[in-house]
Amino acid sequence: MKPGANLTTFGEQLTEKMRQIEGDLPIGVGVHKVSDQPELVADAVWGFVEALIEAVVIVLIVTFISLGVRAGLVVAVTIPLVLAITFLAMKLFGVSLQRISLGALIIALGLLVDDAMIAVEMMIARLELGDKLEKAATYVYSHTAFPMLTGTLVTIVSFFPVAFNNGGAGEFTFTLFVVIAAALIVSWVVAVLFVPLLGVAMLPKTLKKHAETKGRFTRLFERILRLSVRWKWITIAATVVIFAGAVFGMRFVQQQFFPSSERVEIIVDWTAPQNSSITQTRAEMDRFEKVLAGDPDIDHWSSYVGQGALRFLLSFDVQPASPNYGQIVIVTKGLEARERVRTKLTEIARRDFVGTDAFVHLLDIGPPVGRAVQFRIGGPDIQSTREAAQKSRA
Repeated sequence: MKPGANLTTFGEQLTEKMRQIEGDLPIGVGVHKVSDQPELVADAVWGFVEALIEAVVIVLIVTFISLGVRAGLVVAVTIPLVLAITFLAMKLFGVSLQRISLGALIIALGLLVDDAMIAVEMMIARLELGDKLEKAATYVYSHTAFPMLTGTLVTIVSFFPVAFNNGGAGEFTFTLFVVIAAALIVSWVVAVLFVPLLGVAMLPKTLKKHAETKGRFTRLFERILRLSVRWKWITIAATVVIFAGAVFGMRFVQQQFFPSSERVEIIVDWTAPQNSSITQTRAEMDRFEKVLAGDPDIDHWSSYVGQGALRFLLSFDVQPASPNYGQIVIVTKGLEARERVRTKLTEIARRDFVGTDAFVHLLDIGPPVGRAVQFRIGGPDIQSTREAAQKSRA
């Protein structure tokens, strides 16, 4: 595909072209897709749209409940405005819509309304004190612009480790920093320039001052605060216990930056003994493929002998060609089916193909990882060293 082209459009054109080519092929020759990337991208984009809609609805509900209808509408209008300008910034920096940038937009969505809510709340507070609408809007810029800017910059700085990671992960996560930084800076600009204008157009000219009597929620909060101060040692002890519980609970959180793959493919890296010919490698792989035939959880698979599969995904780890190497790409019928097939094949490879390294794994999301644990065994005799390695592997 040409750089900058639309992948879904490319997929439609490719399907049409392949339909023409198949018409000229001899009878008995079939063409089958190993991986339909345009379809996967379309599903990923739709998944982002669903998550974005859910996030917007949640933010709007909280905004309307906490600020009221008119003030909530001001914040609601800023959301598409900030997103539109953020998309322009992404275009300027050459950031495309992909898994990391889409995730960054969802993360930024919960942050980009903060400045707008502060600005609207400040306008409401000044209106309740008797200021005119225009003066309240000016007050927002003159008294809150710099504090909001410093808070925004502090939030952006917290993503510096992600942006300037020198490892392979940094290449994947840099767009996370770019999108979040652009969204937050744009949200600040919108909050100090556009929100006051929107407030002048949408908020009432005057607001009644809050009643002198405290509300039910304020009285409850005040009572809890007084008890916390009076029983300060109990409060400190409870805080320590809650913190310790949070630290203990972290052990149940998945300790990895990139989540597990949601694709249904299983990859089998096939490495026969070092002196194996490509014919021997093919024979062993054919024997392994008999296990795949007839499995109800497998849709189809493709095998590559003497080399690995072509890169059909950015994070796919392409291996160098070798007579004793092969690779099988298995497409299962779902995530549950994928796990069943993965467990089954791992056990079969370990039990029935002794002497052959058959590594069954999923596609990586992020930099290729390979085996989680690797070891190296050396010795004066090649055969005894191989035997020791096999015993250690078992």
